[in-house]
Amino acid sequence: MRCAGRRDDGLPPELRTRVDAFFKKHQTWLTGILARGVERGEFSLTAKPAKTARLVFGALQGALLVKHTTSDASQLKDVIAVLKSRRLRASLLWNPQDHR
Repeated sequence: MRCAGRRDDGLPPELRTRVDAFFKKHQTWLTGILARGVERGEFSLTAKPAKTARLVFGALQGALLVKHTTSDASQLKDVIAVLKSRRLRASLLWNPQDHR
């Protein structure tokens, strides 16, 4: 049984370190892509790029986990569809002037 706040993922420490580095690397990459798009005026976000990257990354990773454990791709397809939707894109709009 897991306790709230207890980290017990069953991974050996070396593997846990590598997995953590993987997630940080890809979130940093996505943050950079989002920040560059804002700087170039290609789009804007309602939250800072790092927070938006965590949202997108977390949604996709969660859906991938469900897909791999259940062999049901419908949740992954739904997450991708929502991320592509105009409504979500509009809700992600962020103006850097509002967050200074």
